[in-house]
Amino acid sequence: MRHALLAAGLALLAAHAAALDLADPAPPLSVTTWVQGGPVDLATLRGKGIAVVAFWATWCAPSERAIETLASLQREHAGHGLVVVGVTVADPNNDLAKVRAFVEKKGPVLPYAVGFDDGETTWRDWMVASGAKSVSTGFLVDREGRIAWIGDPQRGLERAVADLLAGRHSAERARRIKDLERRFDRAAASSDWAAALAAADELVADAPGRGNARRCHAHLRMGRPADALAAAKSAVEALEDAETLVALARSLAGHRAEGRPFEDLAIRALDRAI
Repeated sequence: MRHALLAAGLALLAAHAAALDLADPAPPLSVTTWVQGGPVDLATLRGKGIAVVAFWATWCAPSERAIETLASLQREHAGHGLVVVGVTVADPNNDLAKVRAFVEKKGPVLPYAVGFDDGETTWRDWMVASGAKSVSTGFLVDREGRIAWIGDPQRGLERAVADLLAGRHSAERARRIKDLERRFDRAAASSDWAAALAAADELVADAPGRGNARRCHAHLRMGRPADALAAAKSAVEALEDAETLVALARSLAGHRAEGRPFEDLAIRALDRAI
């Protein structure tokens, strides 16, 4: 029951405009108790390092599964200035005693700082402000102290960290991509496929795979199978995101054409996703 109520509450909060978005300054961490490591002051990292702030709860299975990813990132990139922080907040089923017992049980599997907040500040400033839909939500903070990525730590965080450290990722670019994807989604929702295609065309410059996947979808809806196939071919080879590859494969598999080019490309997309 608590999972359903929490999900409903997060969905309601997400319906409001996000006050914390990509390229915005990361809020300070309000932590009443550092259960392990810490204290971590994000301001001291500016110009020197990057941070992953990962929210979790003792009863949340997805956030427990994310521990392995977060631990791996901390071990692999600590020498490059990465600081991972697990943050959990008080709720009726997640008090300080349970958090301490959980951290003690995990022991060396948790090689990063863990903070507990028994107030509402951390939750409000990060989770509510960003419109997060799941307790298991991670935030990547760049060297300038800006939010460079938001999402499920098990989906895309490792690549985002690697790209940020290698100079291939920036908060501004991430914000631009997200804004263009929102434009596409709004246009698609109203069946304005010309506007959706225009947004997808712009998106290709920053994210070729994601942009071409959306170009394919728009072309299909506009009755342009040849253009859709060309965009899909580009998308399949450029995409590094398994979830988007699977969605593209699903879309392609439902389109029939002589010689089965769409079905063959759908299989290629699934192969890459695997």
